[in-house]
Amino acid sequence: MRHAIAAGLTAIALLSARLHSVVGGWEFLSVSDKKPEPIYFPVVRKCCPVCGKPSYSLSGEHPQCALTRFDAAFKARQKKRNHRTQLQAAAK
Repeated sequence: MRHAIAAGLTAIALLSARLHSVVGGWEFLSVSDKKPEPIYFPVVRKCCPVCGKPSYSLSGEHPQCALTRFDAAFKARQKKRNHRTQLQAAAK
């Protein structure tokens, strides 16, 4: 009788738990200990063409990076315009 009860408990334990290998040996983990991994959908963000980091803006470019790009282009145009004006003044 005791063997039958022990065998029944062993069968229940094996059904409700599963063997899991760990570094120190074997241990029983019940089914309820295992939690499902959350499902994450990767969010693809546009990368800023100036700094290369992900951007949350609609255009994909950080506002401060857009200003940096605009300032660089503006300064290049101003430099070219000033140089042309100096050449025209020297020619007169």
